[in-house]
Amino acid sequence: MQTNCSNLCVNINSTVAAISSPSVTLTPSTTSIQVSWTQPSMDLVNSYRISYRRTGSCSNSQQINLSGQTSPSTINNLEEDSTYEVTVTAINTRESQTSDMTSTRTLPAGKFNQT
Repeated sequence: MQTNCSNLCVNINSTVAAISSPSVTLTPSTTSIQVSWTQPSMDLVNSYRISYRRTGSCSNSQQINLSGQTSPSTINNLEEDSTYEVTVTAINTRESQTSDMTSTRTLPAGKFNQT
């Protein structure tokens, strides 16, 4: 009995589920933002990329690359009382999907997030 390897490879690759965009929640403090996201358990995600920038800034987004299923993560060393835009990208070997842009404002000095 002969096995057609090319058909087998095509069948295996075609059964890998497409990943969906992460759903993101932001929790600010004075100089940091905790970024949490949910990903459906069926998705095969190898890594995540958090991209962020201060709203109105002309600079490029900064990025944090994370291996595996790591949530939450914290963006540190931010300016107080400033608005930041954040996206989370789920990545696997075949594709990537980016969340909708989410924004939040860091707290003014002397204020603390009460959760």
